[in-house]
Amino acid sequence: MTNHATNEPSDQYRELFERSGDANLIIDGDTFIDCNAATLKMLGYESKEKLLRTHPSQLSPELQPDGRSSFDKANEMIAIAITQGSHRFEWSHMRANGEVFPVEVLLMAVPGPNGTLLHTVWRELTKRKRLEAELRQAQKMESIGRLTGGIAHDFNNLLVVIIGHTELMEMILDEDSELNDHVRQIRRASDHAAALVAQLLAFSRKQVLEPKVLDLNAVLADMNKMLELLLGETIQIKIFPSGGPLPVMVDPGQIEQV
Repeated sequence: MTNHATNEPSDQYRELFERSGDANLIIDGDTFIDCNAATLKMLGYESKEKLLRTHPSQLSPELQPDGRSSFDKANEMIAIAITQGSHRFEWSHMRANGEVFPVEVLLMAVPGPNGTLLHTVWRELTKRKRLEAELRQAQKMESIGRLTGGIAHDFNNLLVVIIGHTELMEMILDEDSELNDHVRQIRRASDHAAALVAQLLAFSRKQVLEPKVLDLNAVLADMNKMLELLLGETIQIKIFPSGGPLPVMVDPGQIEQV
């Protein structure tokens, strides 16, 4: 009974070690001496023989993201874990096909009859890193949207004044006045500016959406000149309209933004 009770925790530990969804490895000195099936799957190895008896740096790119040698840094992380009892950090490992991927590493010192072993747990961070990058991009776009909305709102107030005075000039000037052409140019430029402001407000989601039936052919034709100005002379735009009308129910500002 005594022997059975003594061996039982070891058997349970082995089962947990093998069944863990995270990569589990054992380091003796500075080399791996054991690993579970999740490790082989993560690294893309077919058998333990190709993986064991290697230094952690041999399963890593030559340099870590901070520019340090994987060999030197791995030895430092091992020394810290043995001194402190455990150590958690991020690391770049490399699969058998050469793909580099990020992991969170936990090293735990385990006293043994022949010295201290390190129980190593790897948790892949690829998905988390991607989600963090997407979150940062979303936050950046939200900030740009707020800035854009504020600028567009102020500019829209200025356009109201410009367009209002233009309309007054159109009412005051005689039909044969030489200034009429200049006033029309101001009005046309103001209308184009107002369209741009509407797009900016749509981008910042501060514009009230007003869906209406539009012909996509007509929308593209109206946008052509504006696109040429935005893209510059180095890019040539060719529009191929359909043979007939393409009616859609959509907000004008949003479809122009698309």
